[in-house]
This record gives sequence, C-alpha cells and structure tokens, in this order.
Amino acid sequence: MADRDVAARAVSGCRYRARAGGCLAVIPALFLAALLAGPVAAHDWYDGDCCSGHDCAPVSPSAVVVTRDGYAVTLNPGDHPLVTRTIRATVPFASPDARPSQDGNWHACVHPGRAALLCLYVPGAGA
Repeated sequence: MADRDVAARAVSGCRYRARAGGCLAVIPALFLAALLAGPVAAHDWYDGDCCSGHDCAPVSPSAVVVTRDGYAVTLNPGDHPLVTRTIRATVPFASPDARPSQDGNWHACVHPGRAALLCLYVPGAGA
C-alpha cells in the first residue's frame, strides 16, 4: 500500500483519494493537456529539403532491395501512409536522395500528390 501512496503523490503532490476525486481529477486533465498539445515529431531528424514534415515514414526492409545500381524501392499501398498506388524507383548509392537513417531503419519520403519517391533514409549509411 505504501508504494501506491508514493506513486500517487508523485502524480500531483498529494495523497491518493479515490472517493473524493482529489488527486484523481488531475489525471484526466493531464491526459487532455497532452492531447491538445499536438503530436510530437517522431522523426525530427528528417531533412527539410526532402521532407515537409509529413511525407516521410518508416518502411519495411522488404520494400528495398540492394542491387548493383543502388537501392531498388517498391512501395505498395499500405507500405507507407501516403502511397495510394505502387511506386517503383531506384536510388543510386551516391545520390543525395540516399541519406543516412539515424535510427537504423529504412524510411521513405514520397510526394503526396504523385507516385514519386523523394528520398530514402538508409540504415548503416554513415553520416
């Protein structure tokens, strides 16, 4: 019981009072404040010249095949939030459109109005 009291005091600096509302009333208010604050950028390291803040997303490693010509990318609807029809593109290894991923995962940035790959974030590509 003591652990629960300590945790409750940590929430709002007061004791746990289930019947009177008291500290419990703070929890919904904190939740509402978090919702109204807006979304936090999940990947704020995307480059501004490629991503306008909403057109990049993680993609499955199976969407990318390393070939002798570069990274062959195939994105189908459902592979990326903005892909409504299949996108196929090859990004050469030395292209400025092949960029280092900072989280070790593949990410693709697509043009929302066209079926076009803007850039590809590559895991292990160095910085």
